[in-house]
Amino acid sequence: MGMSPSQSPISYFLAGALLPTLVYVLFLRGKQETKCSDLDDSSDDEGDVDLGESSGNQIARSWGMRNAPYKMVLCVNQDLKMGKGKIAAQCCHAAVGCYKRARKMCPGALRAWELSGCAKIAVK
Repeated sequence: MGMSPSQSPISYFLAGALLPTLVYVLFLRGKQETKCSDLDDSSDDEGDVDLGESSGNQIARSWGMRNAPYKMVLCVNQDLKMGKGKIAAQCCHAAVGCYKRARKMCPGALRAWELSGCAKIAVK
């Protein structure tokens, strides 16, 4: 029994690769990007570092769906000899920290990442 064309690995790859582009073209291309209002939840941000406003931050604020697709890449250093549970916990801390930083520095890109499926990649 062979694989039917609808179950081939290439069809899964193409579907995953084209989905963010289709979302952009069909739903968001003609719409003007809206600015996310800053939320007043300073209790969540107590441990965050204030990076200030530099020219790089101004460029990051202009990122949006036109720069998609976005993916969060989590790199794991195998030399640290952590167990699977510790690696998972550290990846979760990193993902939350990245989300909080993106909410302040590039809200348009964060919104585009959320609309395109919140893709995350973990590498060793």
